[in-house]
Amino acid sequence: MSVSRRTFLTSTAALAVALGAAPSVVLGAGDERRRAPLALGPPDANGIALPPGFTSRVVARQGHPVGASGYLWHRFPDGGACFSTPDGGWIYVSN
Repeated sequence: MSVSRRTFLTSTAALAVALGAAPSVVLGAGDERRRAPLALGPPDANGIALPPGFTSRVVARQGHPVGASGYLWHRFPDGGACFSTPDGGWIYVSN
């Protein structure tokens, strides 16, 4: 199946418009509680501003060993995610 450039651009533009409207559809018209901006407190001891009730913990620093593993943490850790494990722990993944 071949898709013309015009069809591709039209479809992409329609998708962009749909995704741009998605937050208002997902949140609902009258749900002001979810639309309120997230208030951050002052930076904690780690220099991270968090919402009330949240805490931070440093798990690795660039160029330093991670715990007793001896693994040197990579340079430029600019993104990451946490995944829960069945035993109640978590795994942190960094790019």
